[in-house]
Amino acid sequence: MGGASSFFAMLAISAFLFAIWTMGKISKAMGISSIVLELAMGLVLGPGIAGLLPKELSVCVKQHLVDCNTEYGQMKIAEKDTEYCDLGAYLDKDMYAPGMHYAEGFFGNVTSVTLKGHVYHLDGSHDDDGDGDHRRLAGGGNAGKTDYDSYSDCLKEQCFYKQAMECATVPDIFTLTGHIGVAM
Repeated sequence: MGGASSFFAMLAISAFLFAIWTMGKISKAMGISSIVLELAMGLVLGPGIAGLLPKELSVCVKQHLVDCNTEYGQMKIAEKDTEYCDLGAYLDKDMYAPGMHYAEGFFGNVTSVTLKGHVYHLDGSHDDDGDGDHRRLAGGGNAGKTDYDSYSDCLKEQCFYKQAMECATVPDIFTLTGHIGVAM
C-alpha cells in the first residue's frame, strides 16, 4: 500500500470506526446494549458483506499468502507427509482417489511420489527397495489416519486448518482490537 491507496485505506478505516461509534450512540438512545448494534454494523461493513475495509487490513495475512483451493497450497500440506495427511494410509485403505484411476488423484499421472524421504507407490506396485513399511509407529501427527473421503479432500481441509491455526496465533489488527475491547 502506498500513495492514494493508503489515503483510501485510512478513509475507509475512519468511516468504519465512525459508523461503529454512531451505532454505539444510537443504541444508548434506544436503551439497548451498544455491543449489539456495534457488532451488527461491523458484520455488515466488514469483509464478508460490504467489504468497506481493505482485505489487507481485515483478513489474516496467511489467507493472502496461500490459497488452499489451489494445487500449490495443497502441495505445501502434502510435503509435510504424515504431519497432516498420511498418503500411505490413504493408499492402504484404497482411499487415495476412490472410484477413480490413481492418475486422476492429487499427484496426477505419476506412479510414485517421495515425501520426506518416503517413497509411495500410487499405482499399487510394491516397495522394491526392501526397507519395508513407510510409516513410523509414533510421532507422525496424523500417521495412519484417514478421516476424509480422499487424500485430496484431506489436503484441502488440512490446509484450511493450518491457515486457521496460524491466523489464530497472529490476528489482524481488528481482531486484536476486538480482543482488547472485550478484555476491558
